[in-house]
Amino acid sequence: MHNYRPVQIKDNFLVVSSFNNDLSWIKARTDNYCVYERGTQTLDFYGLKPEKCFKTPNLGYNIYDYLTYIIDNYEDLPECTLFVKGNIFPRHISEEHFDKISNDDIFMPIIEPSRHVCSWPMSGMISDAMYLELNTSWYLNHHTVKYFNSFNEFLRFIYTNPLFPRYVVFAPGANYVVPRQNVLRVPKVVYENLRHFISYIDLPGEAHILERALPIIWTSGYTFSTNILNSLIQIEGRPMNKKRVRTWRDYMDGCEYRAQELGARIMNFLHFW
Repeated sequence: MHNYRPVQIKDNFLVVSSFNNDLSWIKARTDNYCVYERGTQTLDFYGLKPEKCFKTPNLGYNIYDYLTYIIDNYEDLPECTLFVKGNIFPRHISEEHFDKISNDDIFMPIIEPSRHVCSWPMSGMISDAMYLELNTSWYLNHHTVKYFNSFNEFLRFIYTNPLFPRYVVFAPGANYVVPRQNVLRVPKVVYENLRHFISYIDLPGEAHILERALPIIWTSGYTFSTNILNSLIQIEGRPMNKKRVRTWRDYMDGCEYRAQELGARIMNFLHFW
């Protein structure tokens, strides 16, 4: 939209993870930013300041860059940060929707409902910022994994006695508004270990787990386990697999989920008639 006038970001800090994306939208909104570029482009083309742009390895999707920013600035974080992908427009949301929430200072997944085609009971929207997905770890069937073979296994490792959710609430693409107080709920060593989990390849399955786990990590009251607060030497020797290794627990969970889905479809059919 050529005549659209972007809204200025007044106080929030903008962290952008880019892979050769068009970043001309940044300068039009704020001078309070940093950019992590994992592609080959030079960012001076967009008028961005060199001291605010960092070359980063192409590892772990955009979440690797979010974690890098938090680790490097843990003791001096801004009051509220927008963590977004360089291609957030039009890939995930419209500019108009982004500008509506870019000055908010509460924890919020950045989602635009009209961009998602939901299929209940597998996925759905329960508010304008609440997208949920059945917790089946289906995405790990299509990506290389090394450390975790399911979302629940990840939660079991990093927390003491967590609940395993039937549905996971998250922002597809991992774009979030995150206040400083939410970031600091998590010890720095946890962020360092989380980044380690996704630093072994460019597109690891564990990054998809983190995409879905970030709201829990930033808002839950769970107690972190000694596993995640200490050295990861006990799991470091695990091999990479082209997709997750299925266990009996995965099959049992899968049967339960399929039974739930079938039951929901039957109830919908009966209700219709």
